[in-house]
Amino acid sequence: MTLVLGASLALLLTVGRADEPKHSGWVESSKEEPARTHYRTFSSDAAGTDVSYLVYFPPGYDDHKDRRYPVIYWLHGMTQDQRSGADFVRRFDRAVRDGEAPKAIVILVNGRTHSYYCDSPDGKTPVESMIVKDLVPHVDRTYRTHARARERALEGYSMGGFGAAHLGLKYPETFGLVTVLAGALHKAERFAEEHSHAYREAFGADREYFEKNSPWTLAKENASHVRDRVKFRVIDGTLDPLYGGNHDFARLLEKEGISVEFHSIKGASHNPYDPLYKGLGDRAFQFYKDAWGSARAEAEE
Repeated sequence: MTLVLGASLALLLTVGRADEPKHSGWVESSKEEPARTHYRTFSSDAAGTDVSYLVYFPPGYDDHKDRRYPVIYWLHGMTQDQRSGADFVRRFDRAVRDGEAPKAIVILVNGRTHSYYCDSPDGKTPVESMIVKDLVPHVDRTYRTHARARERALEGYSMGGFGAAHLGLKYPETFGLVTVLAGALHKAERFAEEHSHAYREAFGADREYFEKNSPWTLAKENASHVRDRVKFRVIDGTLDPLYGGNHDFARLLEKEGISVEFHSIKGASHNPYDPLYKGLGDRAFQFYKDAWGSARAEAEE
């Protein structure tokens, strides 16, 4: 694990955007398509309805019908929506075109507003099942993917960082790469106090259920299944109140023998997330180049 810069841990603050999203259901009411993304829906048995998402295709996707691609599933933060991954897509697309990132499909996931990418105990928001049982198979059926764990990645910001860690540790047979970006890696007591609405909606205010789904628990219980199968990357800014938790979580993964690299971005805070990628510089997508190789993108027609 990369040597970490020291930073004091402030009290946890509310994370995510202060403004509520335009829509918080399974289907995003706005069909807005941020640059280079496409609005799509699919039928989810777990959700019992259609679910929306945004998809990005790398340069040349339509020109090379026999080529298959890895997939990055990008998970947004609390009170955000699928469009919140637009800055990631912008930066990733530029890196692909500059030969600094491998060509990959990106799926901007609809994680609802407070799900933490878990199935709620009352069954009303089965976001975890929607992703693993329905969305991933749908993507593999619909697009030209490499349908194997080592070429599926999870990258999540804040609440999405919790979700990426949770899903990656629970389903190593499905996902092989995990990036936790300023993860909201809360412990039960502080989470219940600081984020009571999310604690109720995602976990039914049930501490036992929360602990069962917590990445801290899964890292210990599933380590033997995750080792040598999943590679983790944890990134956070030294001014983020969540910095200490991200640092400690990376150390826990290392202690459990799980491959992890930790990136400390000096002077970066929690919102927005783009400065974290900027702070990484040419290391921003090295994680994917190491796993999937690299090839300079063809020039656009």
